[in-house]
Amino acid sequence: MRRWMFTTLLGLAGSLAVALSAWFADRNAEKPAISADVGVINAEEAGGGIQLYDAAPYTVTAHLDYEAIPTSADKQEITSRNLVITVTAPPTGDLDAVTVPVDLAVVVDTSGSMNDEGKFDEARAAMHALAGQLRPDDRLSLVTFSSLVNTPVRLGSASETGPLAATLLDNMTAGGSTYLSGGLNAGMDTLRGTVGDGHVHRVLLMTDGRANQGVIDQAGLVEIAKSLPGTSVSTIGMGLDYDEAELSAMADAGGGDYHYVGVGGRATDGKAVDLAAVFGEELRTAGSVVATGLTLTVDLGPGVTADRVISWSDAQFAGRTVTVGLGDLSAGQTRTIVIPVRISGGMSLSADGQADIAWTNVVGTLPGGARVASQTTLFVPIVPLAKVKDHEASDADAAATRALAGEAVDEARQAWNRGDSTAAKERLDWGSDYIRSKQAEGVVTGRGADTLDGSLQALKALGYASDEGEGAKAASETSRTMSR
Repeated sequence: MRRWMFTTLLGLAGSLAVALSAWFADRNAEKPAISADVGVINAEEAGGGIQLYDAAPYTVTAHLDYEAIPTSADKQEITSRNLVITVTAPPTGDLDAVTVPVDLAVVVDTSGSMNDEGKFDEARAAMHALAGQLRPDDRLSLVTFSSLVNTPVRLGSASETGPLAATLLDNMTAGGSTYLSGGLNAGMDTLRGTVGDGHVHRVLLMTDGRANQGVIDQAGLVEIAKSLPGTSVSTIGMGLDYDEAELSAMADAGGGDYHYVGVGGRATDGKAVDLAAVFGEELRTAGSVVATGLTLTVDLGPGVTADRVISWSDAQFAGRTVTVGLGDLSAGQTRTIVIPVRISGGMSLSADGQADIAWTNVVGTLPGGARVASQTTLFVPIVPLAKVKDHEASDADAAATRALAGEAVDEARQAWNRGDSTAAKERLDWGSDYIRSKQAEGVVTGRGADTLDGSLQALKALGYASDEGEGAKAASETSRTMSR
């Protein structure tokens, strides 16, 4: 829905539009002005119209890292800024408790390489741990793939299918090639026909290798991952031989998350991570989903342009409109989207002389099927160049800094995969130096400063990677965490 369409909607909403008009008239010209409108879209959207209901279960904010434009921008000089958009679902109740029924299709790689280093044993243990966490109103299916694809456990009540899946996996042997596309398709097939029944639907695919049978190209696998609306796909890479870019892109397209699990667990920021922990985390987040299939639309104001979104591979551009698929959002989660923008003359100004930077709209689906939307508009003042530094937004600046450093981490990942450890170290050093330079400025404070400290430690840990393979896999997850 574009900006003019939603303006028409607000006009029809009557009292809400009057309230917003009064709010805009009272804005302080020395501060950025942000308006937020939230509502649930009628699932039927009868007659092409939209109806507003209660507040959306998430909030959307939009900030620039420096929330002021220098007067030189009016003279056609280009000003670079980072637009930082956050979508946040507040914690609700006990986040360790599953609150929404989950339909979970677990897709397990049983190819021959899973026999190495105890990986298949770890998969068996993870399935037992998952079975113990499922609730009776959850439903689970199990798909295995190697040269062939099997669905030994059809979707059914988790009280029965959970223990059955664990027992069957105990008695299986690993062997054959990696028919990854077949496994993914079969996992999605077990969930077909159940979308819209009040459950959250998720495919959880784990593999230790690269697709070498069926669809083997990344573009084809991405198309499969996004082929079943209402179902998200999360991916897990185990060991060092899988393609992390491929699994990450599949998770982006499928609206889920991507995880790296080293054999026997790995230490990241002092926390051990293993396959069982990832299975449990996926179940927890699926069970506390507040909205699925979120899509962010950003309409940039006149004179504002962009050509990339850091880290999000699913971003699309059409003129000054940017669209990003954000996937599912669970209670307590935040999605951060950083868009480098260029601002020059021809800006649209509000009545009090502030520059129109962006209008954002985040649309998702509630577990019950209703469509939900939340919007935010960002205006910022135009001030003399010397005054711009007084408008630094600490949290947004920290998020942009982390994202740009995270982009350097992904470049290090690519260098490691080329066998160029020197270039990888150079990119890690650049990321660390960039964060330190921002810390030295002393403008990022509070929570933002804490996040920069954490990112610096993560970069330091990557510098101790024992080999190129380990470095590339660890960097694949670290870069996503820093950039999102």
